[in-house]
Amino acid sequence: MEITPLNEYSPSPVTPPLKSTNKKFRLLIGLSFGALLLVVLAAVSTAVYFLPANDMLVRSVTAVVPYPVALVNLQPISFKDFYKEYDALETFYEANQTPEEEQLPATERASNVLDSMIDHIVVSQLAKQYSVELDPVKVEENLQAAFTQSGSEEAFYTEIERVFNWTRQDFLTHALEPLVLADQVEEKVLSDATLQTETTDKINQALTRIKNNEDFATVAGEVSEDTTAASGGDLGHLTVAEMPEEWTNFVTTAELNVISEVIDVGQVYTLVMVTEKVESEEETQYNIKAIVVYKRGLAEVMDSFLESSKIWKLMQV
Repeated sequence: MEITPLNEYSPSPVTPPLKSTNKKFRLLIGLSFGALLLVVLAAVSTAVYFLPANDMLVRSVTAVVPYPVALVNLQPISFKDFYKEYDALETFYEANQTPEEEQLPATERASNVLDSMIDHIVVSQLAKQYSVELDPVKVEENLQAAFTQSGSEEAFYTEIERVFNWTRQDFLTHALEPLVLADQVEEKVLSDATLQTETTDKINQALTRIKNNEDFATVAGEVSEDTTAASGGDLGHLTVAEMPEEWTNFVTTAELNVISEVIDVGQVYTLVMVTEKVESEEETQYNIKAIVVYKRGLAEVMDSFLESSKIWKLMQV
């Protein structure tokens, strides 16, 4: 009878090795934990997006996990930034002791803040489209103007902290820089000949009609977008100080009842006619008639951009 040596003994194949058993156990535990984690994350995500924006659980979770409150063409707006602006409005009400009946309801407040932040993202995306970069010189000019109005830089930032509970960087990020960038984009829009084709055609056609001896008042009533259209474009008597500076050269040198060429006054195109000059020892007054056609502005361009954009508001307001 052959006896198997002790050092060559192997366990029976019906008895699995202990090492293999531990490995399978750890795998099972890992899969169970992963499944539980997914369930917890799903529950937390559901809570974040279905509870009101000012719910403390939502605030606590989003302070740790960077959930987006909205997506604008896949560019996220974070809960962190949302709360920075939402809380600033709360602080504003408290600092100014605004009566409760004059405050926006919480849901409307959250909705307005989110819409404002979406507008800021849209402006930044339009800025990229038009190759516009934030001008630090213009930011500084606006800051200096604010400091002057407040008396000093220290006084200004003290008031910003009191009214909004914002730091200097908060004010720049959430208020001033978006406003300056919006102004820069609007300048680009107003000077874009392609965007302004319809408005330039409209004002040029009005000019042609008047040069062809049509009555100014009639053309103004049909074409002008100013409130004076109903009175034939009559603005009454104005001094040089009361009129746009772009008009000054023409008005002070023109013959009576002669139409100007198209004058660009920033947001509008204008045609001007001087019908009377009243001179006095103090200053000369000019009776002026005008036709005003508004250019396509940033708001209109933003509306068109929004119509073609993909915007997801993920937060429950």
